[in-house]
Parts: sequence; structure tokens; C-alpha cells
Amino acid sequence: LGAAPPGQRVPGARERERAVLGAAHATVATSEWSRALILRTHPVDAARVHVAAPGTDAAPVASGTPDGGHLLCVATVAWHKGHDLLLTALADNDGLPWRCVCVGPLDREPAFVADLRRRADAAGLDDRLAFPGAATGSALDRAYAGADIVVLPSRGETHGMVVTEALAR
Repeated sequence: LGAAPPGQRVPGARERERAVLGAAHATVATSEWSRALILRTHPVDAARVHVAAPGTDAAPVASGTPDGGHLLCVATVAWHKGHDLLLTALADNDGLPWRCVCVGPLDREPAFVADLRRRADAAGLDDRLAFPGAATGSALDRAYAGADIVVLPSRGETHGMVVTEALAR
């Protein structure tokens, strides 16, 4: 239905979603849970809603770091992905030896990204919390390989592909 702060709804989102689902010959959901949600919230023919669970190829086991304090978050940097929640949690644990890299597109909600950077700076974390932007292919493989912990503070996921990718390592 779109990303909106708590208590707010993206105007017209449900109606647009309903129109798209109604016009589609078939709908593919990423999980049985997502399929059930579609069927519960939209008047669509159940025979036209299918599940194709995402997957990933096996990958080499991540080597991590000697100190065990490298966190990785892979997600579009946007409100619905919960980076603000992650920042709060990390600020509460600033006495621990961690460094966190948040890999993901920065152009979807630029005001949100600017606020995160401002808050990280105000909390004295700007040198420990990085937002390098999107990564794909070998750059993303290197990010996973060097992580000790993958964090996904998302406010909601239909599948959580990042978790699947992390488990493959």
C-alpha cells in the first residue's frame, strides 16, 4: 500500500492496488502469507493468485571480521525499512565495538536519508554508521562476506530476501 509514517496512509494506494490486481490475468505472491493477505484484502479470484517463493544460489560462507563487530543492513534506505529504528538501537549501544554499513539505494526518500545522517552525526555515530548507496554483484557479495551480523529492522516484509541471502552465506 506504499510507505507512510505511522498513522498515515498513502492517499489512493489501496484503490490503485485493487485496480491493478483486478486487471491482472494472474498475480504472483512471494509467500503463502502474502497470497492470503491479497485474498483477504482484495476481491480477486483465488485461482489467479499464485505463490513463487524467491530463492538464492548458495554462496561461500562469510568470513566475517576478527573482532566480530561488523553489521550489515541491505535495504532501500527508506522509512518502511526501519533504518531509524536501527539508528536508535545502535545509539543505545555506542559503548560496544560495532560498525554498521547500510547498503541500499539512497534516492527513494532523500529527506529520510538526510535526517538519518543528521541524527547519526548528532549521536556521534557518523564515523561508525555508513550509507554508501546501492551495491550489486560482486560488491554486494563482498559486503555480505565481510559481515558478522546481518540486520533487517524492516517494519514489514512479505518475504525478506535479504535474510534468505544472508542464510545462504
